[in-house]
Amino acid sequence: MTRARDLAAFVSNADGDIKFDTDTLFIDSSTNRVGLGTNAPSVQLDIESTAPTIRLTDSDASGTPESEVSGAGGDITIRADRDNEKASSLIGFEVDGTERMRINSSGELNIGTTAPSTLLQLEGQNTQSVTNNALRFKDTDTAVGVGQSVGVIEFETSDPSNQAGVNARINVIYAGTGGGSEMLFQTGTANAIENRFFIEDSSTVVNDSGGNRDFRIESDANANIFGIDAGANNVGIGKFGATGGAATRGAYFADGGFFHFVVTNESSSSTAPPMFINRQSSDGQLIQLRQADSSEGTISVSGSTVSYNGFSGRHESSGIPTNTPVGTVVSTIDELDVYPSITTDTEGNTVTHKKAGQTRADHAKVEVSTSEGDPCVYGVVSEFDGDNKLIVTSVGIGSVRVTGSCAKGDLLESNGDGTAKVQSDDIIRSKTIGKVTIGNSNTGVKLVSCVMYCG
Repeated sequence: MTRARDLAAFVSNADGDIKFDTDTLFIDSSTNRVGLGTNAPSVQLDIESTAPTIRLTDSDASGTPESEVSGAGGDITIRADRDNEKASSLIGFEVDGTERMRINSSGELNIGTTAPSTLLQLEGQNTQSVTNNALRFKDTDTAVGVGQSVGVIEFETSDPSNQAGVNARINVIYAGTGGGSEMLFQTGTANAIENRFFIEDSSTVVNDSGGNRDFRIESDANANIFGIDAGANNVGIGKFGATGGAATRGAYFADGGFFHFVVTNESSSSTAPPMFINRQSSDGQLIQLRQADSSEGTISVSGSTVSYNGFSGRHESSGIPTNTPVGTVVSTIDELDVYPSITTDTEGNTVTHKKAGQTRADHAKVEVSTSEGDPCVYGVVSEFDGDNKLIVTSVGIGSVRVTGSCAKGDLLESNGDGTAKVQSDDIIRSKTIGKVTIGNSNTGVKLVSCVMYCG
């Protein structure tokens, strides 16, 4: 029911327009436009006000506005739950009856989800189409030059000491028509940005700025499974921070546990090796072998000759008890060795050998030598490995159990009891085991250093 004072404020002109006094409400009959606070609406609904434009208030006793939409100076502000009566509130946007985006009271912006786990979360089905990416950054500047940034994402810390500059940046560089753009992952301040990771068509580079920046990869059980010490030019496996000193093993080294370097070559070509080791400008060491941080041997090249220094040529075998003493003289028998029934995997676990019981081509079984001057001598016991396989030293340096005194330069032959004795002449024969390198006047049984000839 319309009250009298409301009708007094109501005016209808000759054109059929309807308005209230002071133009609080104006309806333009010719354009069907409605103006609130204006008598010249320029759009279908034109609201002009210095106060909040729209307020939604519930029916509680406080009368405090619940939510409002306001605008001033071209800005638009949407406020939800102004009186903070709810434990949480949100602003939602629906399309086709389904909520597509919301902002909750925690400040989380969610697109495609109502259960976010991060400050900004986008969810949607992956259609495998480049036109339906979840997120795209596009620079429409047609005047961008080669080498200039066409897309930048920056991350800045709240640490006051770093407020003057950017702390991290993902930067896309335009490479020109027909070229592949570059992507840089950078850190630093605005005046000292360095490329940490660099991607282009032809390469991917870590530490593109060439700074003293180490690179490290973690595994499930080790924080330093692979690393690069940029300052010392070292690459290693196992551990970062050398307790033995950088001079002996560098900043990265294998230490404790099981660490392996495996190179697999799927090529069927015998001239496609899995690894190349090359000295480009001088002769010298190719590989240095260490034990407890001390060099115990090297593989080196001199001209066309490759040398294994500290060499001992050994063979796997079987046929004698595992408690046979080191240096015992052994001879071959007319029987091939076989693979053991068990072995260990790369982590030291006992497993069934894949070739258990199969014969090994050219690997002979042995027995302790039982005849003097035995021409079938194969070498001497070096050790029994983790699979209880006998390791026989046949050439190179080794230790031999010798009965009787001997002098350096003496040749040795079998004594017929698992030991050696001095050979009666200085002619190298089929029975010769090796040559004494360090003499020993003890007439009993002892280990003597020799160079082996029987392999």
